[in-house]
Amino acid sequence: MELPDSEDEAIGTRLGHYKAAGETRRSGCGVVYVAEQTEPVRRRVALKVIKLGMDTKAVVARFEAERQALAMMDHPNIAKVLDAGATDTGDRSS
Repeated sequence: MELPDSEDEAIGTRLGHYKAAGETRRSGCGVVYVAEQTEPVRRRVALKVIKLGMDTKAVVARFEAERQALAMMDHPNIAKVLDAGATDTGDRSS
């Protein structure tokens, strides 16, 4: 499952335990969505997804390094990593 390219089409789309509620930022390699986590708890989260076709080894390595760096930080103004994974089509998210 992949998220659509346009914000309007992505709103309401489910990605695992998450439902996209809106787009906050778009870059060359990915998109950050405001999303609702539905399981195992309900909460509002930011969901970062690498665009399909942009999942080169270099981009994935940079994405995973960023995810690891964020996971090790503990500061109220820095995002916390709650979950990470890949979709059936290979899209990676954190």
